[in-house]
Order: sequence, then C-alpha cells, then structure tokens
Amino acid sequence: MSLTPIRGGRDTVTSTSQAAYRRRPPFWFSFNVELFEEKTFDLGPVETSAYVRLLVAYWRNQGPLPDNDELLARLARLDERCWSKVRPIIASKFDVVWVDLRMEEQIAAARDRSDRNRRNRAGGRV
Repeated sequence: MSLTPIRGGRDTVTSTSQAAYRRRPPFWFSFNVELFEEKTFDLGPVETSAYVRLLVAYWRNQGPLPDNDELLARLARLDERCWSKVRPIIASKFDVVWVDLRMEEQIAAARDRSDRNRRNRAGGRV
C-alpha cells in the first residue's frame, strides 16, 4: 500500500485517500471545551499537548491517522522514547485505533457546509 502525502513540511500526514489529497480542509473546527475537559481530565501537560496535536493532524488529514509510531511521534512532536510512554494513554482517548468519532462528525459537517457553499456560489441555492 502506498501512502500519499497530504501536506508538506515537518508535519506531513499520509493517507491512502486521494480525495483527501485534493480537498483542502477548512481552517477551523468546533472545539467544545467541556467535552475536551471531560475526555482529557486525567492527562498531564505532555499528553494533552500530544493529543491536541494529533487532533489537529487528524483534521488536516481529513480522516484517521495511520497506525505508524514514527509518524505519530513526529506529529505529536515527541521523541520516540517519550512517545512510547504516552502512546497507550493517548490511544485510549480515540474511539478506535486512531479514529475519533467526534472529529469524524466535524469533518462530515465541514464537507456538507463546503458543498452547500459551493452550490450557492454556482447559483444552485438549496
């Protein structure tokens, strides 16, 4: 399986999805502070920072992150030794292996908004 780069630079994320490669993610996603606090109350500062960075990478990738420790450590901006310690803790915050259902809902909603806006600009108001 070949992986296609989504973004260049240090935080390159890879995916097998060609659609994700062509579609630029929206600049923002909804951040529910109360839900975030409930989900991360037991994390320390290093784990919290890594988790947030992975959520941002998830958003930029427009889908789940690959189960690749070297890449995940780089995206979380942790060295491999630190990553190996925090990985099980951070992984437990995702619903399935590196899949976050709330982020999936955010991505779907953003795509709907984008499609609706594109149709409106083309004169096909719905």
